[in-house]
Amino acid sequence: MMQNYDSGYGFSSFRQNFLFWSRFANCNEFDLNPLPAIAILPLVIIWFGFTSVSMIVVTAHATTWPIALNTEMGLSTVGLMVLMVGKNPGLDGFRLIREIMLPAALPHILTGLRTAWAFSWRTVIASELVFDSGGATSGLGWQINNSRYFL
Repeated sequence: MMQNYDSGYGFSSFRQNFLFWSRFANCNEFDLNPLPAIAILPLVIIWFGFTSVSMIVVTAHATTWPIALNTEMGLSTVGLMVLMVGKNPGLDGFRLIREIMLPAALPHILTGLRTAWAFSWRTVIASELVFDSGGATSGLGWQINNSRYFL
């Protein structure tokens, strides 16, 4: 979860600084964000098989977008007066983001973390059911499948 927070925060702060990457990332964001994490499950199974890497990839997809979108929203809603106060002592670039914009955007970031936490649990449970019923010998899916025969 913390790695996804780092990727979401880095993605948003990078977009905030560079206009070209903002437009490029906006295109990718609209392509990948609406796609539910469970929908990419068959592709991930084909690419990585029934391994723990597959569960990590699916969970990372589910949690990166809420964090990135809420961080971007928080960074873009910082008031102009707050930015001017930060630029007054000579802050610019990533230092301005770290010391002025990030604390101002903290409510949005925490909301993104809360949403990502819920998405990650939902995705982990669903992928646990699919992956462990498909070949592993432990886990939630295997337990349900096994108890079906021995009850």
